[in-house]
Order: sequence, then structure tokens, then C-alpha cells
Amino acid sequence: MKNSNNIKKSVKKILFISLLFLLIPGFAFGASTSLPDTKVKATAKPLKNPKIKKSPLQKQGSTLVNPQNTRPVLRSAEITRLLIGTESSGKWYWEVTIKNTGNVELEGQRVIAQGYKLSFSSSQNAWTGASGSIIGGNLLPDHSMVIKRYWNRCCKTDQLKVELRDNLTNSVLDTETLTSLTHSSRRPLDVRVRIIHWNNTTKSWQATLKNYTDFTVKLSVKGDLWKVNTTTLIPAGISIITIGPNGEASSAWKNMGGPQHGDKLSVRTKFLMGENYCNESDNDCGYIEFNQVTIPDSGMAFVLY
Repeated sequence: MKNSNNIKKSVKKILFISLLFLLIPGFAFGASTSLPDTKVKATAKPLKNPKIKKSPLQKQGSTLVNPQNTRPVLRSAEITRLLIGTESSGKWYWEVTIKNTGNVELEGQRVIAQGYKLSFSSSQNAWTGASGSIIGGNLLPDHSMVIKRYWNRCCKTDQLKVELRDNLTNSVLDTETLTSLTHSSRRPLDVRVRIIHWNNTTKSWQATLKNYTDFTVKLSVKGDLWKVNTTTLIPAGISIITIGPNGEASSAWKNMGGPQHGDKLSVRTKFLMGENYCNESDNDCGYIEFNQVTIPDSGMAFVLY
């Protein structure tokens, strides 16, 4: 019995010692993996945006070299307004408003605004030059500019057109045309003789005219005396007058020298526009229409309308 107890005690010691050998390495391992807290200071370097080198614009129709931007270079322009007008002297001009509808700046030396005119009737005439030049200043995309040019309008001018052209390629960017500039086949503008004044004491006459247009016009007013019972035509004086838009003006008094009662006075008008350049006749510019009155033996005013 005593030996049995000793054996049990020996077994317990062996088990206890074995347990210690198993636990001691675990404590040692746990101690070796328990590290003190440390802070790591990171030195972050800022990222720099890489510089993208833009490719230069190339000629019309090509694309940009940069694969990120393949928008084509477009040089284009349009005429948003075309009108004609006159200065206070009666000098004619045309005016266009030009808009850059492309995506690049239009160089002023590269674009030409050229005018052309066509006389009545168009089927028997050809387009001829009506002033023009380069547009001048540069024009940014989606911006506009106004171009004004003087031109020699003819009495029979019925159409005016203005072209925008690329000076390098000679391609037409845009065209605008005005038509029906003559009110009729016989008269280019509407100016009428309203009154013929007669002074029997001085044997002189004067005409008052009314301008029914929006232009300032320059005219000659010519008188002729038709003797009674004859076909003799005697010049009776001529005046040059300028009439503003929708205004009235009178010619100078002209002495006829020796008219008799019953003689007839005719008054005709002629537009003075570009007659030195147009090769037009007096009748082309209005002389075909005239007003005739019979001279009385006293002063009076002949109201024609």
C-alpha cells in the first residue's frame, strides 16, 4: 500500500514537470512578440501635375497631334447683316456685319470682304466690282465686326452682293445679296417734283422736290422751254441739289430770258450717283420722266400733286 502511494506521487511529479516544460516556452514566446509601441513618420512627397504640351494648330482640315484633343481646326465666318446707305453728301456705301463661326482666330489679313453689283436687267448684264478689301483687325471665335466700304452705285444697279473669301485658299466663306434695288425699270429711286414756281416779273422758275426714300440723294434739276406753236427747245437752266431721307429741297431760281404767255416749261430730274463710272444715259437716271406746265402771264405756283 505504501509503495502504491509512492508510485502515484512519482507520476504526479512527472506530469507536473512535463506541464512546466510545455508552458515555459509559451511564456517566452509571448514575451518575445510583445513589442513596444512605435510611430512611423511617413514623408509623403506631393504629386506634380505633368505638363501636357499642346500641339500647335495646323491648317484647316487637319487635326491636332495630341491624341487627347482631336477637334479639327475650323476657319469659317458668316455675314449676319448687309445694308446700303448714303452719307450726307449723297455718297453711297455698303456695310456688313461679320461673325467668326469657327474655332480659331481669324487673321484680319486673311479674310476679304468683296462687293459686286448687277444692273437691271440681270439677264443682260454681268456682275462687276463694287469695292472691297481685307477686313483689317483679327476676329476671335464667336465675335463680330462691322465693315463699311464706299462704292459707286449706278442708276440701274438692281442687286448688290458681298462675298467673304479666304485670301490664301480663295474659298468663299459666305455670301449675302440684296435684290430689287431699283423700284422700277425706269427709275432707280423715288424722288418727285412737287411744285414748279413761276415768277413772271423776273421770268424765272424754281422747282421743289420731295424725296420718298431712306437715302440722301443728289440730283440735277433741268428746265427746258418749249416755244408756242414750235418744236424749238431752249435750255432754261440747271441746278444741282441734295435731298436728305424723306426730305424736301428746292432748286435755285433760273431765268429763262424772254418766254411768252402760252410757252411750256418742262422740268426733269437726273440722279447723280456713279455716272462717271457707269456708262449710263440721262434716261437711265431719270430724264425720261419730266413735268410740264404752261407759263402764265403772272406769278404762281404749279402744284403737281
